[in-house]
Amino acid sequence: MKSYFMCVVISTPVLIMYLLGTVKFIFDHEGNSCEMTYMFEYPEYVHIPLQEEIQQQYPRYGLYAYGEGFTVSRIRAMHFSGIPVLFIPGNAGSHHQVRSLASISLRKSLKDGTPFHFDYFTVDLQGEYSALYGGVLKEQIEFVSHCIRKILRFYGGKIDSVIIIGHSMGGIVGKGVLLDPNMNVSHVNSIIMLATPHEAALIFDTSIATIYQNLQNPGALTNKSKVLTISVGGGPRDVLVNSNQIVDRTADLNVLTTHVPGVWKSTDHVSILWCKEFLLAIIRALFDCVDLVGRYPRITSNKQHKLDVFNYHLLQRCCGKKMGQYQTKVQFRLGGEWIEDIRRQYTWKAADRIGATNTSQLYLMIRLIGIQDHLTIQTTRLEARDWLFICSASTIQGHSRVCEWGWNLTNKSRITPDGTYKKKTADLDLAELKAQHLTHVIIRIPSSSFHKGLSIDVDLHRKSDRISSFQNKHILAYWGFGKLGTIVSNIGDIRYEVDLDSNTNSVLLEVINVQCHQQNHRHHATVELFEPWSNGISQVRHFAFENLVPKTVIVQTKNAANRGKGVGNMALKLKFTLDPKCKYTIEVFSGGFIETLSTAVRDRWPNVYGVMSGLLLLALAKQVDHEIGLIKSTITTVITLALCIGIGIGPEGFVSLALLQIFAVVICCAVIIFGSTVYNMAQRFLTRALKFSPIWSEWLIGGLIQLPLIAPTILLSMVPVTCGALSMFTFIGLQFLKLTRLYEDYLEELLLTSLRSNFIDRFRVNREKPSIEEQIQSDSHTDGKQIVFQLILFLTWCIAAIPAIPSVLTWAKNYRFSVKLSTEDPLLMACWIILVTCGSTGIKWIPPSTPDYYSQAIAIVIRILGWTALAVTGIGYPSQYQ
Repeated sequence: MKSYFMCVVISTPVLIMYLLGTVKFIFDHEGNSCEMTYMFEYPEYVHIPLQEEIQQQYPRYGLYAYGEGFTVSRIRAMHFSGIPVLFIPGNAGSHHQVRSLASISLRKSLKDGTPFHFDYFTVDLQGEYSALYGGVLKEQIEFVSHCIRKILRFYGGKIDSVIIIGHSMGGIVGKGVLLDPNMNVSHVNSIIMLATPHEAALIFDTSIATIYQNLQNPGALTNKSKVLTISVGGGPRDVLVNSNQIVDRTADLNVLTTHVPGVWKSTDHVSILWCKEFLLAIIRALFDCVDLVGRYPRITSNKQHKLDVFNYHLLQRCCGKKMGQYQTKVQFRLGGEWIEDIRRQYTWKAADRIGATNTSQLYLMIRLIGIQDHLTIQTTRLEARDWLFICSASTIQGHSRVCEWGWNLTNKSRITPDGTYKKKTADLDLAELKAQHLTHVIIRIPSSSFHKGLSIDVDLHRKSDRISSFQNKHILAYWGFGKLGTIVSNIGDIRYEVDLDSNTNSVLLEVINVQCHQQNHRHHATVELFEPWSNGISQVRHFAFENLVPKTVIVQTKNAANRGKGVGNMALKLKFTLDPKCKYTIEVFSGGFIETLSTAVRDRWPNVYGVMSGLLLLALAKQVDHEIGLIKSTITTVITLALCIGIGIGPEGFVSLALLQIFAVVICCAVIIFGSTVYNMAQRFLTRALKFSPIWSEWLIGGLIQLPLIAPTILLSMVPVTCGALSMFTFIGLQFLKLTRLYEDYLEELLLTSLRSNFIDRFRVNREKPSIEEQIQSDSHTDGKQIVFQLILFLTWCIAAIPAIPSVLTWAKNYRFSVKLSTEDPLLMACWIILVTCGSTGIKWIPPSTPDYYSQAIAIVIRILGWTALAVTGIGYPSQYQ
């Protein structure tokens, strides 16, 4: 009892903290600020029939084409003349979700008057649970392969490949097509995966594990290298598929919507399909990938060009909405106005030149002299495409030296978020440029770009003066107890950077003072958190004059980097872009204790299942090996604690222990309060279903519970007719009824023992006998231990039956198509058969008074299994071993 009390005292506070972290992770995140997409006309989905044998093989699935307005008549006639895009919905998703993506693309192509358009197709997968059941996932991959071949037949050889856009598990289905031996890989041009879990949180069968292992094996995709694969995640708001899971080690590009230029906001698991800002970036990239050289427009087969396009739109967009031709060397026009300002920090404003005579071109010259080794340039409302150059001034014009031509550095810039106007920022390493004997950085401003709002900020500085390192701080600082550091800027400063320790999980930023050179200045600053181990993973927070509340930024993909690339020791980086007209004081804290807990919950919650399994087996071993000695009990406890702490699952161990205690209490309450109710409900169900009388139904239930042959016969006969998982769940229900009957017998035995002792006491007054209390304790001791043993067994069976849930759901969903579930995992089905057979035939209680070699040997085996479950949980990718 003392040991149990200690477990409660230790595990309960840990569980409370874990629940606080869970609430923080699920509910405390930024609001949805995306614009909603909308249709201009009523959307319609035209069913496309497949070959009869394919339709019979996959009766639950269907292929549809999407259309709006006048395009529907063309689709109904099965006339397709555009570029095919196949959308695959995710787990329990709908084919109607394609309308958000398709409506934007259709309207854009018509508005721009382009000579091509996209044809959008989608598959109806009946909302099946592909994330839970490998059989469903395998069938969906095969069906999509048939759909791709069907779609390409509509184009008569003019189009030879499709673009696949998959949401959630639809991305796994789309990428799984590449592994289909019957699929020609050249039929897939590109795969865009939105919020796709490339690392599963839980894997319920070997089929799904095999698919995941093959998709993450670069060797398995060697022959598929011509297919562009892109994985996009929603960031902190997506609590179903976190950013750790969207990192695909075999993809050509991984990015979060928080990093995409023009978006800079997080999307949840569903809104990533209708976030207008993000979908426009995808559509623009697809339009830029179209090859118009041939007779028939199509997506280019040049993988590098496609990757450059998506890098531009999703990572490093520096200019307009369309990626243009980039000229590395540009000849400057003669007769332009050249202005050289020798100040290290200044702001050039077009408003100061309003009314002056403007030439065709204006060139701002920044001389590369002095000890400064870094240049930051920020432009506001500069619409020129090619505007930043480096050159060597060797030509005389008037009384100054100018450049005839320059190397184009515009691709070194990128658009940056701003609350008011469009801005571009460029950071240049001057040490590298000076080594090439170049003398000036040139900013070219065409006369067409002159307007009152145009301004250019120049900040020439030493980079070492702007980098602060907040690493190797005291451990308490990373748990929210203390400040990491302070940033203090000066008027004219634009760029500051902070290096954080790789162990940092979250950061809290607080602007405590802003002093601007003008009163009521509408200042604006941003801070970006870069995770260097994952290109394209960053987050942005804004500090505007009307919104200076503290901002929290949580690291998203550190664990994915540690597991996948082994570069987790790289420093996190905060990059500040400040208003040069103001002076800022910004304090940096660790995100806090609760934020640290929330990241632990986000990254480690799947471990709880494996730890609970291991602890249950250890508890079961203790019951089998009853009356365990102090030495053996101490050894078991020490080994378990050392194993949990050594492999890093100590917190999950205490959480799992508390959860098991709660589940045990819930089951006990259910047995005490609802036991008779459940028993009566089962009796009435059999009476109505089998047309039995209540007496026959009661006898049947009693036989299923008590007789050793009836229950296994009935349960095992269900396996070939339905599925093994359904038999397992029926077995769990019978065991609950057995537990209720055992409890009722226990109460009845207590009452009879008390009455019998009082009756004997009247007639055997002079005879030595134990007291009433001793008789009651002696008679009920075995029954009480039996109940505890059966309770632990019932918990173990319930935990073991969790992987059967997807099979039962799939069987129920497809019951109208087939009574038999033919795609059940054979390994799991064998497990259900073994568990049902052993459990229903009765596991005999080993008497505690005679612990023999047999019981001790069984206890040792069960302990080894429990420790193995714990050890496997602590290994990388525990979902692969569950």
